[in-house]
Amino acid sequence: RFKQIIFTLKGATRLENKTADGRVIDDLAAGESKCALKGELAVKGKVAPVTGMGRCVIRNSTWRVEGEAPVDMRLFAVEPPRVAFITMDPIVTVKYSLEFRPK
Repeated sequence: RFKQIIFTLKGATRLENKTADGRVIDDLAAGESKCALKGELAVKGKVAPVTGMGRCVIRNSTWRVEGEAPVDMRLFAVEPPRVAFITMDPIVTVKYSLEFRPK
């Protein structure tokens, strides 16, 4: 529906997959890590900050990340859809698969 949706990465952090006492939190494949992303999402000319968690593989200086982030449609002046007398939740889960490389 919206021709251009742009995500601008502002920061990425690789997270430990163990608790302070050494217990594993998530079962990750070999070479995978957990990571947190911070950035800005632009929809309909409106820009809002977003954060998300994902699984990442870092090779050389390239990050491949898959995850999801909750996004409030109202931040972009998008009304939640209505079906009959029911209005859907304005918070949607955006699932993503991204690759980041240095310029």
